[in-house]
Amino acid sequence: MDVQIIVINGLQIPFRIAKISVDGEYLFSSLSYLVCDDVSMMAKIHTDTVSHVSNNLQRFKCFIQQRSGFPYGTEHQYLTEMPSPELFIDSKLCIYLTC
Repeated sequence: MDVQIIVINGLQIPFRIAKISVDGEYLFSSLSYLVCDDVSMMAKIHTDTVSHVSNNLQRFKCFIQQRSGFPYGTEHQYLTEMPSPELFIDSKLCIYLTC
């Protein structure tokens, strides 16, 4: 992949465009690429994220919701649905986890 340059507020910022599969795991694939320079750690990042959120469900409750749009009421509900690849993690939760 070639490094490209974008100018933001007069600063030249190098960047690369990486192809990431759109498979429901794209967020975790992207995080793996950013951290490890490839997608090999995607499954571990996904598992660790789900584990961390479920262990701290009260803290993250306002960021996660069921397919119905309502927050998960229990850790069991979250763990039953979240590891499923067709479910997407909320971008607000991703931002919160990285702060």
